[in-house]
Order: sequence, then C-alpha cells, then structure tokens
Amino acid sequence: MELNEYLEKHFNHTVDNYEFTVDEMNELITLIKGDKASKAFTEKGIKILECMKENNEKYLNIFNSKTLGELLFMTPRSVSGSMKKLISDGYVEKVGTNPVSYGLTDEGKNIEFDKR
Repeated sequence: MELNEYLEKHFNHTVDNYEFTVDEMNELITLIKGDKASKAFTEKGIKILECMKENNEKYLNIFNSKTLGELLFMTPRSVSGSMKKLISDGYVEKVGTNPVSYGLTDEGKNIEFDKR
C-alpha cells in the first residue's frame, strides 16, 4: 500500500476519537521511513564493520571497544555507542562479557559497501 492510500484510509473519516492499532502504526512508520531506513549505516558504523572484516582472522572475530577504538582512532565509548545499532541490525553480536566483546555475524561478514 502506498503512503497516500494509507493516509486516505485512516484519516478520511469523521470519528473524533479514532485510535491506531499497533500494527497500523508500525505499517505507517514503515511507509514513512521506507524499507531500508532501519538499516541505514552511520559513517562510524561503516568504519567499524570494515575494520572488523579486515582484521577478522587476526583477532579471531573477537573485538572489544578498546581494540577497535585504537585501530580506528576513536574512543571506546564512541565504538560501543555505534555497536548498539550494528547489533540491533544483525551485523554484529556480543560474544563475551568481561570485557564486552563483539563478533561479526554472517550478515556482517558478507556486507559490502560502495567504495566510490
């Protein structure tokens, strides 16, 4: 369904106290954002993924924020902040807890970025 059709269907009415269901609201959000909006990459996210891919064998796919920060000239806090989105999008997973360690998922290992 197109965004305009959706809005017509749900806003062209006379009910004063109309309420959205959760599914209707999620559908509206998806239509507004577009299908790929939730998996958009930040510049830091791209740098982290590329670094993890390039150093995967050397570190046996186990990275912590401090190591990645040193490799990328970023603070560990900045790395761990970017990791939250990469984990929720399915590119990285937590593999250890003390210190918190990360590894690439199969999707993270296979992602390719345009180098232009």
